[in-house]
Order: sequence, then C-alpha cells, then structure tokens
Amino acid sequence: MYVGFVDGKSKYVNRAGFKTKTEAKKAYQEVKFAAYQGEYRQESNLDISLRTFGDLYDFWFAQYKNTVRGSSYYVIKKGLDKNVYSYLKNKQLKSITLIDCQNLIRKWAQTSDFNQGSSPLN
Repeated sequence: MYVGFVDGKSKYVNRAGFKTKTEAKKAYQEVKFAAYQGEYRQESNLDISLRTFGDLYDFWFAQYKNTVRGSSYYVIKKGLDKNVYSYLKNKQLKSITLIDCQNLIRKWAQTSDFNQGSSPLN
C-alpha cells in the first residue's frame, strides 16, 4: 500500500504471511489508518519555523504575490483568509488530518453561497 513520501521517496508498506483473509484485511486497515493519521509523514525540510498552518500560509502568500496580478492575489487571499485561514491558522502542520479537511469542506457546504454553486474562495 502506498503511504506517502518518506525521505523524498515514495513509501510503500507490505505485509504478508496471514493465515486468513480476515487477518490480511485487518492489517490493511491498520496500515491505512496509520497512514491517514500521519504516521508515515515526513517532517518538512523547507523551514523549521513553518510549524503551523498560519506560518506556511504567510510564507506561501509572500511567494504567490509575485506570480499573479494584484487583483488575483487579493481575491484569492480574501477568500482563503475568510474560509481557510481562520479555521486552520493555529493548527500544527503535522497534526492536520483528512478529518480536519473534511470538516472544513462540510463547513463550506453549509453556507448558502456554496450551495448555490459559488466558490468558497469568493
């Protein structure tokens, strides 16, 4: 099973030697759960000071600003500030899970703008 990047390379986990199909399925689910929980995640080599989502967000926007027109930058920043940054800003990067992302999507889906086909970034 593919579990992500470790030391800059794709990481796969293999298990074998099960007596029953049920044992094999249980081991598969355990590895899958560990991967989703970040057990196989590698610490970022970008910058040790990028510990929270807010740190990464600020770093990324400083770079992004130089790659797009000013109007595009402000539209995207406004939407992300309102809908993503406020939700994740203080979360440690290594602790952000798929559940956090799913909860954020669920929050967007509950807004009337999102339900009418509008992007949550606007």
